[in-house]
Amino acid sequence: SSFTSNLGKLTGGGGIYLRSTTGGIYNTILKSNTGESRGGGVYLENSDVEIFHTVFVNNSYNAVSGGGIYVDSNSSPAIKNSIFWNNTDDIDH
Repeated sequence: SSFTSNLGKLTGGGGIYLRSTTGGIYNTILKSNTGESRGGGVYLENSDVEIFHTVFVNNSYNAVSGGGIYVDSNSSPAIKNSIFWNNTDDIDH
């Protein structure tokens, strides 16, 4: 699967937004996605998921945090064999 050049409005999760779920993201490319608040590539809220063999590249956020992935305090992802490359924030500090 591939998620490219998406915009997550309001809460974020430009590529994928998961709330109160289990399951997994496998063999996926998340590229050039933007989260308006958090998580350019993925935003996890109250979710315990597996993220395996996934590439996060050139994702960004505009407000809070998590260029590649944002994980809230109620989430516990298992991330294995994944690549995070050139994920950034777009905030002027």
